[in-house]
Amino acid sequence: MKKKILFFAAALLGVCNAYAVVDWDGTSIAWTEGEGTAVSPYIISSPSHLAYLASQVNAGTTYSGAYFKQTQDFNLQNKTRSAIGTDTYPFEGVYDGGEKYISDMYSSTTLFEYINNAEIKNLTIKGSSTLGVGASLVGNTTGDCTLTNCHNQCNVSSAMVSCGGLVREAKGTRIALILCSNTGNCGTTNSSKVDTSAGGLIGKTSCDNTYISQCFNSGTISSYYVSGYSYYNYTSGDFIGNSRSTKSALIEKSYSTGTSYNFFVGLNYGNENNNNITIKGCYSKGNYTVEKNCYDASFTYFKTLCCYFVGNVTVSGSCSQGMTSDLEWNAQTCYVPYNSIIRGNNIAVELMKDKWFLSQINVLDEYFTMDLEGINDGYPILKWQAGTRYTITATCDANRGTVTGGGEYPNGYTATLTATPKPGCTFVGWSDGETANPRYINVAGEATYTAQFTKSSYTIYINQDCTSNIE
Repeated sequence: MKKKILFFAAALLGVCNAYAVVDWDGTSIAWTEGEGTAVSPYIISSPSHLAYLASQVNAGTTYSGAYFKQTQDFNLQNKTRSAIGTDTYPFEGVYDGGEKYISDMYSSTTLFEYINNAEIKNLTIKGSSTLGVGASLVGNTTGDCTLTNCHNQCNVSSAMVSCGGLVREAKGTRIALILCSNTGNCGTTNSSKVDTSAGGLIGKTSCDNTYISQCFNSGTISSYYVSGYSYYNYTSGDFIGNSRSTKSALIEKSYSTGTSYNFFVGLNYGNENNNNITIKGCYSKGNYTVEKNCYDASFTYFKTLCCYFVGNVTVSGSCSQGMTSDLEWNAQTCYVPYNSIIRGNNIAVELMKDKWFLSQINVLDEYFTMDLEGINDGYPILKWQAGTRYTITATCDANRGTVTGGGEYPNGYTATLTATPKPGCTFVGWSDGETANPRYINVAGEATYTAQFTKSSYTIYINQDCTSNIE
């Protein structure tokens, strides 16, 4: 018996160690597992492996096309460390965070400072201290880079020109962020610099193509734009701070509940004739302050398709550029239908929670669904937010009655089915023997319910030839 108990204790200790947070002791140690392929990636199971990766990349081994997989949560203990990648030798591999997190990074260092033709995925950066380097995950991107399922939960600041929750500055052919988020505050702190910008995800992009999909921001984003210019703080956006140099950008199926100075995108002045940014199937419940001249907050330079906005907008100073009047931004509820812009489309709050409104913003595609989970105060949510839903099918003999309440519902939701007989008919029950009407269904899977009606009266028709028929 003692041997069995000892064996169980040892096994339990092994399980605990497998899921424990690994603290960094400041050392640099080479990994020993994996071959660097997609099937057998290099295993990063210790913060010391991260330090070794930084030393190798910064010395010239860029790991082009190599695969890495993080298997533990890391706490870097706020110790001084080198970021991965330099301008000369950027990281060029694929880093899979394994749905793990890295916390308490050294405040003056991003995780990756330079990446090129690289992919980073399934990783969360968090910690209580503010990261003062303008980004949490990546400082600079070049080539074609993708971030998937990456999340920043730290406050980020920068005395430099750009600041982004995940990426400080993106250059090259393409930057794509998919299923990413920022929940930290992000802002520039040096009011003496010209053209500073802050974005919840990307501080500044000059890529040929910028793509953001299924992302969200809930942080407060702020920046300065001074030194000879009269504009203040309009170079901040929920997702992108400065987009004026990008050739093409698409933001779709994304939302914000944060505080900024522009809906999703900040500075785009200079691209007004290109109309190069498309915002499609998005919504915002954020709070916005438009100060002085407001070129970009007016959506003048964006294509906005099937989006809606509900929040508070404060206009400070004159708003002479791009808007008819300041009052257009003082409305509490607005929506953006297909091929239109936000101003001049005010509707009542209660209508925005109705199925009618859903039909207005789903003109091009099924971007939105009803907020049955109660996660957005009843306003429509994006379909990817809804999680698992099941279809409840409600049917009946259309000649004898109607039934309502069928549709798609979240797991655990209470659906209400109501059977209504036509004149001359009576409801007698459901196909499974239940007789309650209305009937309340606790949704736990796909199901079909058929309402049954019986004739309660008949009409006798006497024909001219003295024959008769009964209905």
